[in-house]
Amino acid sequence: MENHRKTGIGKQPLMVSLLLIGALLLASFAVIHQIIELEREECIRRLSEEAETLADSIERNVQINLDRISLMAQLVASADSPQDPELWQVLQHSQLNQHGSRIGILLPDERVITAEGELQNKGEGLSFAELSSAGIHLSDRMIDEQGEAVILSYAPVVRDQQTVAILFCSSRLAQVSQQCRDLVYGGQGAMYLIDGQTGEFLIDTWHDELSSLDELGERQAAPGFDSEQWKAQGGINNGSGLIVFTSRMAGEYLYFYYEPLTVNQWRLALSVEESVVFANAWNIRKILIAFFCLELFCFFLYFLWVLRRSRRQISAKQHELQTAQIIRDVEQLLFGAHEKRENLWPALQKTGELVSARKVLFWACRFPGEAVQVCDRQRQPGAASMQDRQLASVLADYFSHNDSAFLSANQRQLQRWLPAAEVSTIRNLTAVAVRSVDGTLYGILAGVNLEDERPGLLVWQNLSYSFSLFCYNLEVYSSLKELSETDALTGLNNRHCYEKDLLRLRQHPQSRTACVYVDLNGLHELNNSTGHHAGDQMLQKVAEALRETLGCHPVYRIGGDEFLAFVFDCDEPSLREQFRQLEERLRQQAIHIAVGIGWHEEVAAIDELIAMAEKEMYRKKKAYYEDARHDRRRR
Repeated sequence: MENHRKTGIGKQPLMVSLLLIGALLLASFAVIHQIIELEREECIRRLSEEAETLADSIERNVQINLDRISLMAQLVASADSPQDPELWQVLQHSQLNQHGSRIGILLPDERVITAEGELQNKGEGLSFAELSSAGIHLSDRMIDEQGEAVILSYAPVVRDQQTVAILFCSSRLAQVSQQCRDLVYGGQGAMYLIDGQTGEFLIDTWHDELSSLDELGERQAAPGFDSEQWKAQGGINNGSGLIVFTSRMAGEYLYFYYEPLTVNQWRLALSVEESVVFANAWNIRKILIAFFCLELFCFFLYFLWVLRRSRRQISAKQHELQTAQIIRDVEQLLFGAHEKRENLWPALQKTGELVSARKVLFWACRFPGEAVQVCDRQRQPGAASMQDRQLASVLADYFSHNDSAFLSANQRQLQRWLPAAEVSTIRNLTAVAVRSVDGTLYGILAGVNLEDERPGLLVWQNLSYSFSLFCYNLEVYSSLKELSETDALTGLNNRHCYEKDLLRLRQHPQSRTACVYVDLNGLHELNNSTGHHAGDQMLQKVAEALRETLGCHPVYRIGGDEFLAFVFDCDEPSLREQFRQLEERLRQQAIHIAVGIGWHEEVAAIDELIAMAEKEMYRKKKAYYEDARHDRRRR
């Protein structure tokens, strides 16, 4: 019984292997069949795409040709005579003269001026009355005097709102066909242009002579296709589709795809031989059969290898997914961190979890207002230590001269590379530069005392990119904030900043607060007498003087020549003395200001201070202009 069980255990893998080999054999034949079907579908798709592309190209070229002949017709209309040699020289050198084209002018008496400037009798098939009423258009296939198939482009020559001649240009279809031979299926296919009304071929790159659509009915169609039904339903009327029939020249099936055009009921058709369509499929079939023998030999070893590799890949994928999720969480936290700085610490915390570091340090060195941010997994959030700041400074100096990451595995290397930093508590260190797109150093991201090296540099680079986006958003946000709250001329806070700060002061008034309202006297007269540039300079001087006087207190330019400032924790006498001295200094520079000050020991409403200061300012301004030396009316 035991031996039988052992035998059964030995046969089971063999039976499974045989079943798998049989399944592989069936799968190989199924794959070959599927490849052939895919190649057929690929051929149809490619023919369809090339037909659409060529159709668009033909329609575009026809329109361009009609535009050109219309432009040349206007040139003929502006000439003194249709037989002017200079006119014909321009026409001969124009882009109309291509594809073996011939240019001529049909006169109302139905005589024709040729390209040589000669006057001949009426051309065959040309009627001045019919052509002038048809306007700018393109003919179907015609036979010229030399017996060659051509198409003609017509454009009336209009002078004083009357058609005085018809400019026409004929293109040889044989030469056009010759130039279109390599446009289909990489030069292995053929292109046909068919007249939808008559079924005649305008272009045929497969045959030497132009034939008609009726000849397709004489060819044997492939199973599932009916050439007569195709001609009745789609070949001549609107529509597109595919027909497969036997080619007399190639002796094999020919894949024939047709597409309608918007020009003269023309139809575009493309064809390619079956040997070209399935060349790849047949080569693949031979390779698959040869390779199948090798598959039988390698199957068992491959099966064992796949089993072992799958287990390792599952473990690696789980780790990659976990890493990707943490990086995504870091990106989400950093996305709004330029406005919500509290998001920065949890982002650093997750970074520490990802790289298995006891401490993660980030320093936005390009932004002076941003301190060194440190996430210590063994401590609560707090200020960075002196060692952290010293380490950030040394790393900043390192990355200002190096682009590569900073990697250190032991304290001896750290002491050699970071002699200025205290490294007694650091076992290892990994740091990367956080740079902008142009390579400018935004900041530094570092991990201290990593437990292992699993993350690798790729993870650090992804994290560096996430923090660089945060720095970029912070830079843009700071710039926009500064632009939105700064007056461009004086550099002071603008009206928008004033309204925002005023709302805050209304909600939280402070004691011993003063409002200073300043207005320039004589700015209007200065602008009128010496120009606005002088007025701008006066505003800049006053703004600079207010900055020097008030120091860190907020100063706003709230109007053209009006300034306002809030002074906190001040006493009124000293403040008035400061502004008396300021008025004196500006007066020595021929600048006169009116200053109003509102002050309260306990401020109940900030608007009362503003109104008090504004009232005093207007009183002083009025006194200034009542002075005979400054009276505008006297001037």
